[in-house]
Amino acid sequence: QDWQVRSSAMIVLGKLEKVDILEKGHRQQLVEWLADQININYLYLIDRKEFQLAQTRLASLFGSRLKNDPDLQNLLLEWLRSPRWPTRLGAVRTLLQWPGGTPKDILQKILNSLNDKRGLDSYPARLTAAAYLINRDTYSKEAIQLGLEALEYGTLPWEYFPNESREVRKQAALLLGTLEPVRYDQVIYDKLLKAMKADEDPSVRDTLYNVLVKLAGSKPSMAH
Repeated sequence: QDWQVRSSAMIVLGKLEKVDILEKGHRQQLVEWLADQININYLYLIDRKEFQLAQTRLASLFGSRLKNDPDLQNLLLEWLRSPRWPTRLGAVRTLLQWPGGTPKDILQKILNSLNDKRGLDSYPARLTAAAYLINRDTYSKEAIQLGLEALEYGTLPWEYFPNESREVRKQAALLLGTLEPVRYDQVIYDKLLKAMKADEDPSVRDTLYNVLVKLAGSKPSMAH
């Protein structure tokens, strides 16, 4: 659970030359580090530099496989659409390592991703605005989508700033809890229920539970 231990392990792995660290069942664990999901500002300067060098090496190693690895291609293209800016950045770094040069269509997607301003620091203001719009016909769909997106922020085990992301998830849950009965959607309820079962933070689970009770109470057919 200690990110300093994980970052130290990452630095060591990034120095390996003779061992193929992308195989032997460790690929998924390593690909996560491409997304830079820790705050390296907390590292000592020398460790920060080593971590960035290790991350660059990983991006190069994964990038060298892109031409013949459609699964990795799809994963990184999906990352380009992630609400987490470090994840988008990890995708960009790796896709730019494409052997022989990044294909033009993918390069255009990379350029488009540079206009994506989503990130942890923008969620509180955007969710606050969404609270005023969620039950208005013209804006309801976008406000709901934002809430569902923010509900998953910081839930991955390598996420950075756990306290701040916890507050984002609570705010997202409270936002979705203000939905009027006429706008009820089973998909939203199911996602809230899934989040309540999966979230590791007890305060977030409490918030989700209270929201679910409220939504269930506002819909007689859901009372069971």
